[in-house]
Amino acid sequence: GESIFFNGTSYNIAESTQLTDSLYSDIGCLSDILTLQVNVTEISYTEEDISLCEGDEITINGNNYTFTESSEIIDSSINAAGCVTDISTYLISVLPTVYEQLDTTICEGFDYEGLTVAGTYTIDSFDLATGCQLVYTINLNVLPASDPACTVGTDDFDENLIKLYPNPATESIFIETDKTWESIKIVDTQGKIVKSIIDTRNGKLEINISQYLSGVYMVVFQDGDRNLTKRFVVR
Repeated sequence: GESIFFNGTSYNIAESTQLTDSLYSDIGCLSDILTLQVNVTEISYTEEDISLCEGDEITINGNNYTFTESSEIIDSSINAAGCVTDISTYLISVLPTVYEQLDTTICEGFDYEGLTVAGTYTIDSFDLATGCQLVYTINLNVLPASDPACTVGTDDFDENLIKLYPNPATESIFIETDKTWESIKIVDTQGKIVKSIIDTRNGKLEINISQYLSGVYMVVFQDGDRNLTKRFVVR
């Protein structure tokens, strides 16, 4: 793409070629034939996609870069003759820090991730999917041991009021009851309340448990200060 002058004439050169020109004497006779071999260095173009975590540093052709947002970097290489030989385009995708919030409730005497005191906690971790930073906030609520959801050892109602099936279960459980309950909670063996059911009208209720870890769970049905407990197994 550069221009050269040869014997007083300008040429735009796009590819390797040979230029020929003639010289004449004062009386118009051909005196010389000039030949110039022009070699054009071809430019190589490349493109590369790079994914980085927010704030990560990367070195491109000896230069260090830190990115906080997606960017495009264009870099080139020059040979000894001063010609550009390579032009590289780097498409930088920046994966942001992930922020998550978790609201959870446990019973007094149990812990969640080693936490036993009610409060708000911020924990730095890593997102397994991207390998980038994960910051999640835990809002922990601790119920007293006397709370009906935590006193699962005593039943104050006839257990025949409720049908719970299938048991064991893998995808869903069904609850049939002729009574309207003040609250229904599912509690794991660590005392953590994994689900609170708001709609407790009598009838048939389906609960998706496909994301639950395998183990034993308790369903606590509460009406005032009285409760009924049913257990089921997740496979």
